[in-house]
Amino acid sequence: MIVHFRGFPQCSHAVGDRAAVLNFLNGNADARCGVPIVDSMQGVPSVTIRSAHGVAAVLFVLVLHVPALAQQAWNDRVFGGINFGFEGGEASLATGGSTPIYGQSATTSSEVTFGAGPVFDATVGARVRGNIGVSVTYTRQHATADATLSGTVPHPLLFNQARTFTRDLEAFSRTEAAVHISVGYMWPVNDKLDVYVYGGPSSYRLSQDTVGEIRVSEVGAPFTALEVAPVIATSKKSATGYHLGVDGTYRVMDIGGASVGVGGFARYTSATATVSIAGGSVDTTVGGPQAGLGLRIRF
Repeated sequence: MIVHFRGFPQCSHAVGDRAAVLNFLNGNADARCGVPIVDSMQGVPSVTIRSAHGVAAVLFVLVLHVPALAQQAWNDRVFGGINFGFEGGEASLATGGSTPIYGQSATTSSEVTFGAGPVFDATVGARVRGNIGVSVTYTRQHATADATLSGTVPHPLLFNQARTFTRDLEAFSRTEAAVHISVGYMWPVNDKLDVYVYGGPSSYRLSQDTVGEIRVSEVGAPFTALEVAPVIATSKKSATGYHLGVDGTYRVMDIGGASVGVGGFARYTSATATVSIAGGSVDTTVGGPQAGLGLRIRF
């Protein structure tokens, strides 16, 4: 098929004529097309476009090349990597409960916010067909934070004369372990660099410190002061969510039948876990934005 550009009756290119396309991009266009060649000071040819029709011609040429880029072959059978990075964002957990004492109820509430923390990441995958691959990734993120505990304790002798207290609790622990199952597309940019775009479901296992109950010790009359010792419990829950990410690899060397390189990833993952607390349960978000660097291997 011959395509004629309006405004340039003497200029035509055959769709699929790669030689003509390359000549055009290299500055060897026919001057009759209204796109004369101008030699730069460095001796590198450049193209000067005199009309909107010339812009359309350049866009048309680029479109011809997009399928060729997208169809580059991916020849690896198996791929994998190990990364160390960080998980950003914040995860908060606010709890509340009550404990029977002196024929009444002592109340408690606690709040803790976990910030960014280190994350470990390991991936193994395989090419399924063409540039489509499947992979499994294991991630583990651990963080600690200080919590605040407050509440009321009934008076041992007087009714409706509750006493208040506040305590700072150090080093509350939170661990998120996840398995991400991905389907992705591998784009080999060139012989050294490739980019893998992927997504899929995520399965989380959360281990979270919480305040289970409180133990109260009276100092003595007139019972205005007291000692409160919280009982720290660890709640473990599972949650299902999703993830989307991109991974880049630069091949450094070949060892036997394997290619070894370095790379980096960026991923967003999210799920909601229901944590058991004294007297009920509360929801907390797991996952978040993750990024890291590490080693890569291809077979």
